[in-house]
Amino acid sequence: MKSLSRRVTESILLTFLGISVLLVAAAVPVQLQWTQQNIESACFLLDTLLTREQDTIANELFEERIKSLRLRLEQIERVKNIHGIILYDAEGKLVVKAGETTVPVSSDITPPTMPSGKRFLYERHGTILLFTKPIRAVGETFGWVRLSYDLGQVFNQRATFYLFFGCLLLITLLCMLTLLRKRLNTSVIMPLLRLRDSMASLHAGKDKPDLPEYSEDKEVADLVQSFEDMAGRLYASYRALDEKNLQLSNALDQSARVADALRESEAKFRGIVTQAPVGIMMFNNESVVSSSNRYFATIMGAKGPEQINGINILRDVRNDAVKAAVSQAISQGRASYEDYYTSLTGKRRVYVRARLIRITESTLLGVFEDLTEYKEILTALSESEHNKRLAAENLAELNKNLEATVAERTRDLQLKAEELEAANRRLRELDALKSTFLSSVSHELRTPLTSILGFAKVTRKSFSRHFWSPGEDDALKEKKAATIDDNLSIIIGEGERLSRLVNDVLDLTRIESGKMLWNDRTLDPVRILSHALAITRNEFHRGVQVIQTFEEDLPKITVDPDKLTQVVVNLLHNAAKFTSKGRVELSASRAETADGTMLSIAVSDTGPGIPKHEIDAVFERFHQTENPTDGHKPTGSGLGLAICRQIVLHYGGEIHADSTPGRGTTFTFVLPATPDNDRNETT
Repeated sequence: MKSLSRRVTESILLTFLGISVLLVAAAVPVQLQWTQQNIESACFLLDTLLTREQDTIANELFEERIKSLRLRLEQIERVKNIHGIILYDAEGKLVVKAGETTVPVSSDITPPTMPSGKRFLYERHGTILLFTKPIRAVGETFGWVRLSYDLGQVFNQRATFYLFFGCLLLITLLCMLTLLRKRLNTSVIMPLLRLRDSMASLHAGKDKPDLPEYSEDKEVADLVQSFEDMAGRLYASYRALDEKNLQLSNALDQSARVADALRESEAKFRGIVTQAPVGIMMFNNESVVSSSNRYFATIMGAKGPEQINGINILRDVRNDAVKAAVSQAISQGRASYEDYYTSLTGKRRVYVRARLIRITESTLLGVFEDLTEYKEILTALSESEHNKRLAAENLAELNKNLEATVAERTRDLQLKAEELEAANRRLRELDALKSTFLSSVSHELRTPLTSILGFAKVTRKSFSRHFWSPGEDDALKEKKAATIDDNLSIIIGEGERLSRLVNDVLDLTRIESGKMLWNDRTLDPVRILSHALAITRNEFHRGVQVIQTFEEDLPKITVDPDKLTQVVVNLLHNAAKFTSKGRVELSASRAETADGTMLSIAVSDTGPGIPKHEIDAVFERFHQTENPTDGHKPTGSGLGLAICRQIVLHYGGEIHADSTPGRGTTFTFVLPATPDNDRNETT
């Protein structure tokens, strides 16, 4: 068995070793970060050096002035720690070389692909940094420069740092170990050895040992007194510990019983929801079903709850009495319904008893009983008064049992409904946060984007007017000028496309958040439709015939003219993207429906059409249909049709698409006409 002194010494050594390891572990990342910072500083220096010379090198490389390039590279190679520099053209062919690189470099390279947001690439070979940067001008890469940079000084500094830090740490630890060992032997080890000898001389028994006092050593005397006090308290502690163990055992038993009760309650709730012999569903104040069980789906004539969840009762259910009961429950907090009900598919007719009750401010609970069999029994027994009374008694008893079961299950479901309501509130908060974020980002993008477009257009106009006249004698100058003009055209085109994307995101966010301004006016639709067609006429291919067909005496409508123009322009723009030949027709007509007079507007094309499985998805946000002719998706944000749907729905209209693959697509939307007594047209 090891002595206390030896154990203390080993503990001190282990402690100091642990401290040393921690210090080294803390120093290594710092040194590595320092080295990485030095490497990044070197990269920044080389990038700054080459950026300063980039335009000159690009110009000389473009004009193939090899001698000037060699002189310029030799000047750069004289910079401290640069051992060699190589210049490649845009295809990776060696152009000129200065100095000697310590890392083997091939005469030809494969032009690397620059990651997004990167201006250069670098590789580390031991103490040598191989730095690669593209030579660019007017948005075009003319060549590549590779530099060999010596990092030996950085690594020498790191070795010096480790040597100094290790020596200092070793000397400090040796001094602290000597002092602590001497102090522990004098103040702790020796007094404990004397106390051990005194304790060993005492007879072990039931009586508390009478330990000698050490008047010359107050700490040891206090320690002996503490042992005496501890022996007296130990027995009392054991007694108290036994009582605590008993209490803890009782508490554990009670916790186990509570856990069993909770599991039983959870199983009971799950059984109520999934296996209940009654239909159970919850809906909100907009009459949208949020959850239901399988029995309710069976009553409604659906295959499962997934086909029921999400339907709007007031809109999708055809039974007026059911709609009235739901409306009464939403407004008054309670309603009931008992009568025959025809399923959604129209194939099943059941006798239903329903009780609707509000359980939270935004959630209502409905319990539906299928009493078809009982209704048939009552009808069959209607000929006999005795049978009627018997059936009534049986039905009352069954009804009583069902009501008790429903009441019990309703209480259980109310707790679950509150949890669902909390989750729903959280989702609404996240949706509001998303809308705020999109709106903020869109606003922040529009300002710099407007400046970019404006300056690009002014630059192109000034360049065309003052620096480039097509047909000049200098072919090289004309080629470069044409390249600059094309690049400016690309900047303007892509900027306008990005501007449309930002505007679409901002419009969709405003509509969904309810912050869109609607300047509604009563107007003649022919003016808006003709204006929209004139705006988009230049987008169509030359082989496409554009036709407009408007019936006479079209009804007036009350809408925001800008929003209606946006809908028609988006549909015409969509037809132009997919129609390379044939024709595109914009038509408008009057439509008489059960809801009154409507204005029907359609855009038809002879493009490749839309597959049937994507018809319902084309109005979703960011959805884009592949072009069957080339298998690629068209350019755009995928928000145009989604915005069209939101605007049409805002005015109480409908929009849909009809398509035949290979023959074309027709987008049709209808808007309510303005009543005759409200037709005060505003231009």
